[in-house]
This record gives sequence, structure tokens and C-alpha cells, in this order.
Amino acid sequence: MVQMAARDSLLERVLDDIAREGLLDASLRELAARVGTSHRMLLYHFGSRDGLIAAIATAVEAQQTAQFERLAATTASPRDLALAMWRNVSAPAVLPFVRIFFEVVPYAIQGRPGSEEFRNGFVARWLELDSITPQTRAEIRVGIAVVRGLLLELLVTGDRATADDAMRRYAATLGRTRVARSTRRDGNRRDDDRRPGRVDPPGTAPDRPAFDTRRGRG
Repeated sequence: MVQMAARDSLLERVLDDIAREGLLDASLRELAARVGTSHRMLLYHFGSRDGLIAAIATAVEAQQTAQFERLAATTASPRDLALAMWRNVSAPAVLPFVRIFFEVVPYAIQGRPGSEEFRNGFVARWLELDSITPQTRAEIRVGIAVVRGLLLELLVTGDRATADDAMRRYAATLGRTRVARSTRRDGNRRDDDRRPGRVDPPGTAPDRPAFDTRRGRG
């Protein structure tokens, strides 16, 4: 427990430093000096530079999934949810961490030590969120692929206007109304119980237009 707390505290310092200074090709020694520790401590907690980078990417993904849950609980429609998440993950202050995410992807593909947690949660982390139902998992996978693809395009080309436009076009396909109906204890469905973050699958609400359920980020 103490070791994990020390690791988490050190990782938080590294995250803060990268937000200010960036990462680029900084060595472990350089990173250690910047956060006031030794490279041996970084090796102790993360195993290697690859392991540290993977831990950073995993932590940022965890922050993004938490943000998604918060937005899903308050956003009125799949369209608005997708656009809100896009604004969050494509913000200039977040893009340095998005770069790190894509830097870790080859590590995960190659199965490098330290990338296991990142690889295992690459998609599963999103599908296990409380706001995701079995009916919406396929749609969420599509949303993850779209957002990650547009983020990669934005990083490579720097063309924000085009990426933003593509995201708006994608979001427009998601629908504008989300009403989740809960089940009473007697087993009957009720339409007046609206729970943001849960959606009816298409075709299950005959009194309302069916729509493709909401989708999320990368």
C-alpha cells in the first residue's frame, strides 16, 4: 500500500511536469531531475522508460474515462456527449498527453514489458464503465475508433478545423434525444424516470424515434 502510494505520488509529479515541459526524448535521468527524484526511483517503480510512459498513458486514459462518466451523467444527448468529450480530449493542454498515448501504442503492439496494463485496458477500460450497457458496447467501440483516429490526424497535420468538422459530422449521426427508462420493482417500464448516461437501444421505445446509441472517446 505504501509502495503504491509512493508510485502514484511520483507519477502525479511526472504528469504535472510533462504538462508544463513536455516529454519529447527526455531521458529517465532528465525526467527524474525535473521532478526532484532519482532515475533509480523511476526504475524501481516503473521498470524502464517504456514502463513509465505506459503508466502515464494509462493514468491519462483513466482521467478521460472518469470525465466521460461525469459528462454522461449530465449531458442530454449522444451528440452533445460526443462533442463535449471531443472538446475535452482535443484541448491544447491535453494534446501533449495524447501524444504520449500514441507513443505507447507501438509498445503495446510489440508486447514490451510495462505496457501490459495499457494493452489490457486499451478498449476494455471504456466498455466496463457504469454508463455502458451491453446494447451500446459496439457503438462505443466505433466512437473510440473515430475519436482516436481524429486525434491522430490532428497531431500529425495540425489541422484543427478539419478535425473539428469531421467530429461534428460524426456527432450529428448520433441523435439528439436520450431517454433511459428504468424498471419498476413490479417489472413494468416507466418513461418518466430519466437517467442520464443510460440509453434505450434502438427500437425499444416505440413512442419515440429510435436512434443509434451514444458513443464515446480514445
